[in-house]
Amino acid sequence: MQSNVRRDKATLLRISAFSAAALLFTVLVIAVRVRWVPMESIDRGVANSLNRLVAPSDALVQLMGGISRLGSFGVLGWFIALASVVLLVRRQFRLALFLLATSLGGLVLDPVLKIAVGRLRPVVEQPVAHGGGNSFPSGHSLNSFICYAALVLVFLPALPARWRRPLLIAVGALVALIGFSRLALGVHFLSDVLGGWSLAVAWVGLCAGAFELWRYERGEQVTAPLVEGLEPEAADDLQLTSSHPPTPERELPLLHPRGSDDASARADDDAATTRGSGTTRGSDHAAARADDDAATTRGSGTTRGSESRHGRGWIVAGLGVAWVLTFGALVGLGVPLARYRAGNGNMLGDSTIPHWFAGHRTDALGHVTIVGSEVGNTHAILAIGLAIGALALAVIRRWRPVVFLVTVMFGELSLFLGSAAIVGRARPDVENMDGPMPTSSFPSGHVAATICIWLVAAVLVMPRTRAWWRWLPVAAAVLMPLWVAVSRMYRGMHHPTDILGSCVLAGLWVFAAWWLLRPNHDLVEEPAPARTRPSESTIQSPSPSETTSAAQSPSPNPSPNAVIAQ
Repeated sequence: MQSNVRRDKATLLRISAFSAAALLFTVLVIAVRVRWVPMESIDRGVANSLNRLVAPSDALVQLMGGISRLGSFGVLGWFIALASVVLLVRRQFRLALFLLATSLGGLVLDPVLKIAVGRLRPVVEQPVAHGGGNSFPSGHSLNSFICYAALVLVFLPALPARWRRPLLIAVGALVALIGFSRLALGVHFLSDVLGGWSLAVAWVGLCAGAFELWRYERGEQVTAPLVEGLEPEAADDLQLTSSHPPTPERELPLLHPRGSDDASARADDDAATTRGSGTTRGSDHAAARADDDAATTRGSGTTRGSESRHGRGWIVAGLGVAWVLTFGALVGLGVPLARYRAGNGNMLGDSTIPHWFAGHRTDALGHVTIVGSEVGNTHAILAIGLAIGALALAVIRRWRPVVFLVTVMFGELSLFLGSAAIVGRARPDVENMDGPMPTSSFPSGHVAATICIWLVAAVLVMPRTRAWWRWLPVAAAVLMPLWVAVSRMYRGMHHPTDILGSCVLAGLWVFAAWWLLRPNHDLVEEPAPARTRPSESTIQSPSPSETTSAAQSPSPNPSPNAVIAQ
């Protein structure tokens, strides 16, 4: 009874807060439309004061610009898209609908209200940023509040209770900083930011209330969204990784050394063989001793914690060695090419092929190759990587594939930048259709990144399904780099041996990361559950006939321990 009363009070409080926010927004709209003098005086005073404080400092301008971008459509759109993919893969369709509907509402309200109110942007003495369109309400303040609040309400059940309030405080601070950054950059008045926040509170409250009514109509318990989230029952599905991690007996060690694993496996096999081959009381005791030996082998100096620490150390060291060796291979291949005839020798058609492409350029091929060049640039690779990472986390529910993806791509980037800086090869001596580039011609970063990202996709998809579409990432791993490579050579940006260097980079680095990180280790066949040893009270002496039968029918392949026991 008391819990129901508290819940009713909390519901009433939320409704009151949302209503107050809607009322505040209405008052602000009226004040802006009638150009209420006290409010405009405060707005202009705040704008001018912050402009005098921020404009002289480039560091402050850059800081405020970076914070402001966290509320931009590009960043928020990616967050909402990736979260929606996770929800759809986890079959949380209602939560995905709530997230999309709430976010799209902000995209509709912002431009419509700006057109309806028609307020001009602030005019300051030292402009440091430019905002498009009208001023009221602040779109960054409105949409950042809506999107981050919606994400919190959706994924709050996945967090332990002790982390929920700190998360709410952190998200509130982030939204406040985004609003302040718009004031500091001089692109919004104080009332614009307050208007965006108040409208966001009202809109999120309306959407959350509609979701609660939906639950009520379906006979589900009404929740406290700020405490429990929108759907507490979906907590397991909302967690990024599995909420039931494998037990130590079922989990493989992170990686290497394999010696302790092999010893443990051999001890387990010996114990199992002993149990199967011996049927006398002495055999049972031998099996018990074999079980003890297996347990000792697993436990002696190879506890799960020490294995994990040793394994992680091996991985880091192995990746470091692989990076250095790959870097050495690239420099060893690239420096002679850069020094031979100033980088434009004709080894493997380095001069002939770019000149042939330059002599056969057409408008149609130009359009095809510019697309081929763009699909390998940083923005496209980043977008593809985010999509692959989100899908991997949603479907596999393990961090290891994501770590594999991040390791491959950051390693590729560092190898490309480092080797390009050392090699310093000139671009082909034809017209460079994409203009002067800040990096060396060798290796091709576009091609290397394209190979790496699609190889990662193929490695993650192929072992996990037998459906026909598992071949799509394999085809992409072949066709996409080929398209990018031909496009870059057609546009005069790379020699053929630059493409060769990209293949060396991607091949060596992806193989090393795959071998060390084992991204598909969760697919390894799980061992049979450990058998419990019978207690002394349950051991019974076999009958003479059973003993004779056992003696006449020995195990076909007895282990050494079984022979000793017999």
